[in-house]
Amino acid sequence: MGDCMRYMVVYDTDDDHIRGAIRETLKDMGGDHVQYSAFLITLDSEEMLRLVRLIQEIIFGSDTDVRIIPICKKDLQRMEVYSTENEADVTDIF
Repeated sequence: MGDCMRYMVVYDTDDDHIRGAIRETLKDMGGDHVQYSAFLITLDSEEMLRLVRLIQEIIFGSDTDVRIIPICKKDLQRMEVYSTENEADVTDIF
């Protein structure tokens, strides 16, 4: 595995099947489920290309929006989480 980058992947769709397929794909690739339709995931460039191809196949012909946002370590360490659930520990993400 080459140089890795951390990404936030967020998606929006009305289709439960597509939502589930995106969620399972991200889980299978090692993503951390952080919100209902949001994952943090670390990928090298080849894995990133594979993820993009898989997502394109899943969402083809649908009304679905997927955003893959690169996040550097410094920004992730500055992230603040406000939640009524167990507080997320962002120190172990990298």
